[in-house]
Amino acid sequence: MATITVSLQPGEYTSFSGVQFSDNYLDKAIRIYEYAQSAGRSEISSKSIQKALLIKYSFQESDLRTLISLLKKMGYIESLDNKVTADKLFTLSGKLFIQICKVKSLDTKNNLAFTNRIERAFQLILQKGLLYAWNNKETSDVPKSFWLLVELFKILGYMSGKEYLYAISCKKDPSYIAQLIRENRQKNNDYNIINSITQKPIANTAYSYNFGILQQAGLLEFLSSIYFKLTKNIFI
Repeated sequence: MATITVSLQPGEYTSFSGVQFSDNYLDKAIRIYEYAQSAGRSEISSKSIQKALLIKYSFQESDLRTLISLLKKMGYIESLDNKVTADKLFTLSGKLFIQICKVKSLDTKNNLAFTNRIERAFQLILQKGLLYAWNNKETSDVPKSFWLLVELFKILGYMSGKEYLYAISCKKDPSYIAQLIRENRQKNNDYNIINSITQKPIANTAYSYNFGILQQAGLLEFLSSIYFKLTKNIFI
C-alpha cells in the first residue's frame, strides 16, 4: 500500500488557540469576568488581569494570557491593545457567554432535558464566536491553517487529523488539496499517512485543538475511529 509522507517544518502549523474550553478554562473565564466587574471603571490590561488572578487564585499567567487571546478572537472581550475600562471589557456576546458558563458549571445531572438545553446554548454561543472570528479573519490573529481546515471540511464533508496535516504540508489551493485527498482515498481503502516534523512525529494535539473547538461548537461529530464529519456549515 502506498503511503504519503507529510513533512512540516516548525511554525507551519498553528492552532486556533493553545487552550480548549474545558471546565477548567471556563472557570478561569468566569474569574476574569468577576475581576473586571470588581475593577469598575479603572483601566485594565492583560497584564493586570494576569497579575490579579495569579495573586488571588494562583492561576498560571501563561494560561490566562492564552485564554484572554481566545476570548478576544471570538469577540467576547474588547481588544486590550487599546485603553479599555474594566466594566467595558466584556462585549454583549461575552457577557452571554459568561452567564451560560455559570449555568453550565451547575450540577444538573438529575435534569437531562435542562442539561441538554444548556449544552445547546453553549454550542450556539461558540458558533457566534467562531462566526465573529470568520467575519474578521483578515484582521484577527487566527492562523490560516485553521481556516484551511474549515474550507476543507466544507468541500470534503469529512476528514481525519492526518489528512489535515497533509493538507497543510501541500501549500496549495483548498480545492486542489481536496482533490488529492479524494484520489488517495480511492487508492487506499485504509488511508495511510506518515507524518514528520524534522524527523519527529507530530503530536495529536497538533490538530486536536482545531478539531476540538469545532466539535465543542456542535459543528463536528465522530464518523469513525479516525474521521470527523461536518454536521453544520455556518461559514458561508
